[in-house]
Amino acid sequence: MLGCEIGSEHFTYAKQEEYKRARELATVLGCDESTIYRWFRLYQSQGMTGLLQFKTPPGKPSKLPPEVLERLQMRLQERQGFSSYGEIQQWLATECNCDAAYQTVHGIVRYKLKSKLKEPRPLSVEADPQLQETFKKNFGSPVHRVIRITNY
Repeated sequence: MLGCEIGSEHFTYAKQEEYKRARELATVLGCDESTIYRWFRLYQSQGMTGLLQFKTPPGKPSKLPPEVLERLQMRLQERQGFSSYGEIQQWLATECNCDAAYQTVHGIVRYKLKSKLKEPRPLSVEADPQLQETFKKNFGSPVHRVIRITNY
C-alpha cells in the first residue's frame, strides 16, 4: 500500500505478543508484508536511528528556489493575481530573474502551490446570457438531471 511510513507507534504494535507474523502486523498497519520485512532488516543493520531517519525522495530539485516560490505564492494571493501562466512566466523572468518553461510554471502553480489564475476565461461575444440562464434553470447539474430522469 502507498504512503506507509514508519513511526514509533509501529514498534508498539510489533512488540505486542498478539502479532507474531509479519502478515498480521502488515494488515494492522496498512502496509505490505514486504515493507515489514524491509523495516526489520533495516532495524537489524542500522538500529532505531536508521529506521527513523528521513530520506529525501528521488527526483529533480525544483527549478524555482524556495524564496521565489514564497514570493509567487504571495503574488498569487493578491487580488489582481495573474491572468495567464505566460504572465507568470514573464513576472518570474523580470522580478525574480528565473527562467521556467510554461509547463513548469503551470505544474508549480496548479499542483505544488494549489492555486488558480484570478481572471476567468473570456466569454464568447456571441454568448446570450439570458439563454444560458434558461439552460441552467431547465437542466441544472448532471446529478439533478439523472435524478429527474429516474423519477419519471
